Amino acid sequence: MRVEIVNRQARVRVNRRKIGGLARFLASRPASRPWREQCAETAVLLVDDSGMRSVNQACFARADDTDVISQRYVAIPGEAGGALGEVIVNVACAARRRPARARRGWDASRELALYVAHGCDHLCGADDATGAARRRMRRRELRWLKQAAALGLTRGLIVP
Repeated sequence: MRVEIVNRQARVRVNRRKIGGLARFLASRPASRPWREQCAETAVLLVDDSGMRSVNQACFARADDTDVISQRYVAIPGEAGGALGEVIVNVACAARRRPARARRGWDASRELALYVAHGCDHLCGADDATGAARRRMRRRELRWLKQAAALGLTRGLIVP
């Protein structure tokens, strides 16, 4: 599986190599894969609040910003390769991190890792439309992040 990291924001310094390693790890995790296929290629687009608002407007006709948006594009019949995925991540939102998580020692890199995990989970077909589904996704994502942390993949994504 190929992962491409595209940094379209300039306010927060990031380590693209480390984000790529984390994304490759997360994209290979087992999930509730209703499509039963991984994306042959995944692009992780790193944006700021303004960029996220533009994407949210284009994808969902919503003018607000959010933490992560995932898009999956099915393979063209007869073409080589497989499905393509995009995970659009709001780096500025991760850098601000939620106060409750910051109090528990959850740094900006870990917040960014959670957004990437959540986006990859959506690419695999997981849906958080209900409270129960949202809780299942979060448990799975936290399990993935624990595995990634043990391999050193969640540190240093955001550079001080």
